[in-house]
Amino acid sequence: MAGIDSCNVLEQDRDSRRLWRFSAGGGQVKKSSEFSGLPSDPLPRKQFTKGWSSLWHKSVNIAWLPPDQVFLAAVKTPKTDSDEELRTMIEFQLERLSPLPLAHIVWSFEKAPQNPKMLDELRTSIVVIASRSAVEKRLGEFEGDGYQPDRLEVPFLHQLLTMPIHNDGVWVFPFTVQDRTFCLTAWWYHKTLNSVSLVNLTTRENWGGEILDELNKVAWAGEVEGWITSDPKVHLVCDDEAAEIWQPLLAEACGTEVERSAPPARQELAALNARRVARGESVANLLPAERALRYRQELTDRIWMRAVGAMIVVYLIGVACYFGWLQYLGIQKMEVDNQIAALTGDYDKVLEMRAQIEIQQQQIGLRYAALDAWKAVAETLPGDLTLTAFDFSRGERVRLVGSASNNQGVKVTDFNEDLGKYTLNGRPLFSEVGPASIRSANGVAQWNFDCILAQ
Repeated sequence: MAGIDSCNVLEQDRDSRRLWRFSAGGGQVKKSSEFSGLPSDPLPRKQFTKGWSSLWHKSVNIAWLPPDQVFLAAVKTPKTDSDEELRTMIEFQLERLSPLPLAHIVWSFEKAPQNPKMLDELRTSIVVIASRSAVEKRLGEFEGDGYQPDRLEVPFLHQLLTMPIHNDGVWVFPFTVQDRTFCLTAWWYHKTLNSVSLVNLTTRENWGGEILDELNKVAWAGEVEGWITSDPKVHLVCDDEAAEIWQPLLAEACGTEVERSAPPARQELAALNARRVARGESVANLLPAERALRYRQELTDRIWMRAVGAMIVVYLIGVACYFGWLQYLGIQKMEVDNQIAALTGDYDKVLEMRAQIEIQQQQIGLRYAALDAWKAVAETLPGDLTLTAFDFSRGERVRLVGSASNNQGVKVTDFNEDLGKYTLNGRPLFSEVGPASIRSANGVAQWNFDCILAQ
């Protein structure tokens, strides 16, 4: 769990519920918000509901399981650096430790602090066991409020594993949950946690005897195992109100002086829980694996559905913009059409005038072309030849018809060649001059040929 950005911690009991939110960074946590209310008050869902932001902003939801719903046991196993090997070794002893059939429990473990100077080849782990039905019921309550925890933890474990230990002895943590009184005992020797147990006490007048029986039982076992090397000192961890009851009770039952220290406030305990999770120090998690898998799948489905919804919204916005743009273009086109309709009459008049001008220019051009052709014929026509017809047609073709004596055919040919070479303003006047056709009859030669004006 290391590398998280925020952490939510939810505590709920019969009379109240509290939700703390912590921002995390660099293994440190800082409270950013807090909610407190009755069990019927709705939780602030925006604070813990995961969505798109969880892809880049890692958040962890933690829920506390009431201490009266768990069973604790201390187990010694060979030292190993692998959590999987340690889990396997604990699992071999689980049937002996569990108060319920293995199919009806949820369990986890936490490594107990170990003195590095101790050469003991065994290490102590705290096994946490809870009824599966109780866990499922609790999770159902959380889910009813939309809270899907990533971790289901027991808060006093964090207090137990991080408290400063200055001498050997037994630490006693009494607490009351829904009119039931419990007592957690933890035995520390040589800065090593050797034993832990959770005692369910009966009536108040029996507390002293029940605690004494539990302490004697663990002390005898410790002496046999060899980790109790001196008379244990008794340390009481409770608030001032509970100390008035428990401090004299333990002093009388154990026959020794009882030292007392105050427990952390609930907010401090929540911060401690969040800090250990942020640093990756917390191992014990009672959330069933199948429930965690379902939560991850629901988160994935939720992100996908939101992605599809966002794509649909973007698509609809795009379609709306497209049709809006089309409507705008339609309005623009309508305005242009109106302008075109207003200018159509004038435009048609302009076209008509332009056509008339072009026709007039063509006519003027044809007149000049005819005059140029006539000039060329007049300048090149030999005096012995007679021009009887000058036909100008289609604006480019000139047909010349004439007569001559029978012996003047050579001059007709020369006249034909001179017209082909005739230039005007440095350019040939004719692009093509056809060969002359000459026919003789009754001593007179009739000739004709066509010329094509150059464009």
